[in-house]
Amino acid sequence: MIKDFKIYKKNFTVATMILVAVAMTGCAKKETQIVQQEQSIEQDQNQDGKTYYSTYDEEQQEFIWEEVPEEEIQNINEDVVAEDEVMEDGNRYIATSQAFGYVAASKNETKKEAIENNPQFKDDTLFLTGFDQGKQDRYLELASEEHRQYVAIREHQEPTSMMEETYYYPLEELHVVSYIGENAVVWNTTEEQVKAGDYQDLLGKDMSAYIGQDYMIESLRNFAAKHKYEIPDGIYLESGNFRKIPEITGDTFIKQNDFTTAKTK
Repeated sequence: MIKDFKIYKKNFTVATMILVAVAMTGCAKKETQIVQQEQSIEQDQNQDGKTYYSTYDEEQQEFIWEEVPEEEIQNINEDVVAEDEVMEDGNRYIATSQAFGYVAASKNETKKEAIENNPQFKDDTLFLTGFDQGKQDRYLELASEEHRQYVAIREHQEPTSMMEETYYYPLEELHVVSYIGENAVVWNTTEEQVKAGDYQDLLGKDMSAYIGQDYMIESLRNFAAKHKYEIPDGIYLESGNFRKIPEITGDTFIKQNDFTTAKTK
């Protein structure tokens, strides 16, 4: 599978190259593409037999090929290696399942899709960890391109399984529907839908018992501004800074709201 990766030289050096996803297949629910810098592909004919290892670059927020000195190759944990291949250029490339998961996040919106399209990584926790990392970086890049903040939403603060999904939504498209003693977070939902109970709480709660009751609806950003110290990442939600992806979960989102306070006085 390594041979199916396009190898781009970064800054025209050999030691650092970007992994670009072309081997992974599958349709994302939303057509979101990672913008790749246009560079010419050039085969390196170096026959020194150098070894490169897939490594995450924290500063650049991407997986890269990093040259591994000969004396350090034996220290690589074989349990994390997914592919080990000598290419036509005479160099050896070692990629972890985490790197493959990271790349899969550019072509698949959910872990379920990523596993369906890459069944060899079924039950591989490192692959799923890489997928989460790649998906977050993809939305950070998208947020920077669009100059708007995205919010990460999942049901549990501590996922109950590695397959639990995290979804990303533009902040301005999220609202909070407040009832006495409960709040739902909704996406692109009209007031008519709320009245009819035709909506889904993104935090995973069953809101059917509240259909027909009095309610309030406001933007998540405004709601967070009022409760920024009670909601984890509330300060970031209030700021709307696109360089930060706040996270909210069903376990940590508050039940208190202005509607509850007004009705119980």
